[in-house]
Amino acid sequence: MKLLFIVGIICMPIYLNAQEIIKSSISTKSCTTISMGVEEIKLHIAPNSFKNQDGDFVNSDISIVMQLYKDYYDMLFADIPMHDKKGNYISGGMFEITFLSKNTPLKVVREVIVEFPSDEMDNAVYKGFKLDKEESEWNELHSPVLNYATNIASDDDDWGSSAIESINEGNGEWGDDCWCGEESETFKFIGKTLGIKSNGLYNYDYIMDNEDFVPLLVKVSKDIDKVYVHYKGLNTLLYYNVENDGLVGNFGFLKSVKRSDITVFYKKGSQNTDQIVIGKMTNKIDELLSDKNITYQLVFDINNYPVQKSKFISKFEAK
Repeated sequence: MKLLFIVGIICMPIYLNAQEIIKSSISTKSCTTISMGVEEIKLHIAPNSFKNQDGDFVNSDISIVMQLYKDYYDMLFADIPMHDKKGNYISGGMFEITFLSKNTPLKVVREVIVEFPSDEMDNAVYKGFKLDKEESEWNELHSPVLNYATNIASDDDDWGSSAIESINEGNGEWGDDCWCGEESETFKFIGKTLGIKSNGLYNYDYIMDNEDFVPLLVKVSKDIDKVYVHYKGLNTLLYYNVENDGLVGNFGFLKSVKRSDITVFYKKGSQNTDQIVIGKMTNKIDELLSDKNITYQLVFDINNYPVQKSKFISKFEAK
């Protein structure tokens, strides 16, 4: 399973049964490594990495908020945009981070290294991105990203990858530039380190560009605000906004995915907070693709689904 994680955006809505929020408090008067949760996620932080709103360095009583998003369920309940004009994003690791002092976000003035596992086992080229929330677009990162078990930067055009062991707190070392990794001989999983320079939502993705995308004209009832497309086997969930006339903007399918692995649906809230309303499309995809000049009305089979994660996934993926 690809790892998708977000390190706490304060303004981001938190939904019932999304991944738990991980909180920690630290002091950075010296070079500090801190483990976050049980996901083998570590932060390597140097002194004088943060300033407050007055421009003063803050090295004590620093709070970190982290929230992890790993799969389509987490993307669904957070409405994370996974496509923009560049293409469709397949996640191999996503995180969002906010550093605070006295409940006020701090400015990151020295690079913080975030170390995390990612089971990147395909041949796709993964890159780092940060979300521009106002534009709902992902901006590619150009700062060097390191393999976990080395202090050699990968090419600027990709993050590189390296099979590594799960390193305990004592491994690695603090050099002149604070932390650098240590090469490993025991291979257990693939790891990445990303240097971040601000609070925000980061993603480690490869892009299926628009050449793989088949646009279609479809419309739905005007009381639906988004239509989602789930692709079995791809760690992504794409959604498309419904316009005022009921047309679904920029809708379509990835043509490289088998029809049987595609699920189109919408979601709505329910008066019962333990449930959510899901409408699954009943139209045959081949029929929708038969004439791209026709605007098709999508039809849905509507049911209540449990909000609790394992129960939701079990019902959603049931044939």
